[in-house]
Amino acid sequence: MKRISGSVFAVIPVLCLAFWGCSKDDHEDFVARVGDRYLSQSALQEAISTLPKGMDGQEAKKQVIENWVSSALLAQEAQNRNLAEDPAVKTLIEESTRSVLIGALLDKVNAETIPEPTATEIATYFQQHMANLPLREDYVRIWYIRSQDQNKAITARNEMLSALKSDGKSAEKLWGNIASKYADDKDAALTLSYSYLPESRFGDTNENVSDVIAVLKNQEVSEVENIGGLWHVIALIDRAKAGTTPKLSWIQDEIRQQLRIRAKKQRYASFLQELKSKAMSKGSLEIKGAK
Repeated sequence: MKRISGSVFAVIPVLCLAFWGCSKDDHEDFVARVGDRYLSQSALQEAISTLPKGMDGQEAKKQVIENWVSSALLAQEAQNRNLAEDPAVKTLIEESTRSVLIGALLDKVNAETIPEPTATEIATYFQQHMANLPLREDYVRIWYIRSQDQNKAITARNEMLSALKSDGKSAEKLWGNIASKYADDKDAALTLSYSYLPESRFGDTNENVSDVIAVLKNQEVSEVENIGGLWHVIALIDRAKAGTTPKLSWIQDEIRQQLRIRAKKQRYASFLQELKSKAMSKGSLEIKGAK
């Protein structure tokens, strides 16, 4: 079958305003018209909202209208030339329609509520797969103070150094007091310190913070750093190296996500088997196999 290139059309983005999506009944307050198709004010505003932030308002409006008009004129010309009756085009339309329908069906199936994995299911998965769950990267547990006040950050650093000289429980109690007194966001500082987290998480937040953590040794406190207009001080409590067998609490969110994915796959397989069974019972499915 002869394929029809879409490269020409690819240079004309329609910004979710495909020609066929604009009803001829939608023309009481329109900004552009091609034949019996209208671009409404509401559709225009919806398309503008999808454009990158900071784009000039008038330029955005002009771009959306021009793109919609270009798309509409091309679609109208394709109609005038009766291209929908071309066998190659018909096949492409059928393939596209089937793909859209399948996508919509699977979206509907996936939208059905899947029960959240229970704590028992997560623990069982961890026990069964522990040997295959080594850390893919370093995980760190830190104390982290951020403050707009440089003096607070300096005092926090001194108290963190002192706290780390105490035994485990006493150190954690002292840390709670430090976070309460000096962190701009006490709750965030405490929550962050409770768990081991992948080191890459801090790179996603701020590369400079990640660089500070990367060079710290266990039980070491960083200098007070000015990053992004705030004063930062970080103590590395412990680092678990890549390849280490993790504790359940470190990776339970990842396991929860894996169990969700597995549940979706199982639902898909069950749904497909149900469709096959129905089709075979009605005599509308035959699978002869290769000869």
